Amino acid sequence: GLSGICRVKPEWCVSCPDNFTTEQCMILGTAGFTAMQMIIHMEDCGMTLDHGPAEVLVTGAAGGVGSTAIALLSRMGYK
Repeated sequence: GLSGICRVKPEWCVSCPDNFTTEQCMILGTAGFTAMQMIIHMEDCGMTLDHGPAEVLVTGAAGGVGSTAIALLSRMGYK
């Protein structure tokens, strides 16, 4: 928990998305990363804003992942 440097297996690492800086990825942390994975998967499954406004129900919205998902979705234009 308190190490400044940590060695991990390469398969445990995930690349930072092209549209994010390394600093932005670190700021988002685990909850943000998990929320963004959900949004990417949602859009990969066809739910996008290309067809007009989209409403999304986020369960567990009071927690870290849910509240981050709401912030991200809202900023992206989802309702």
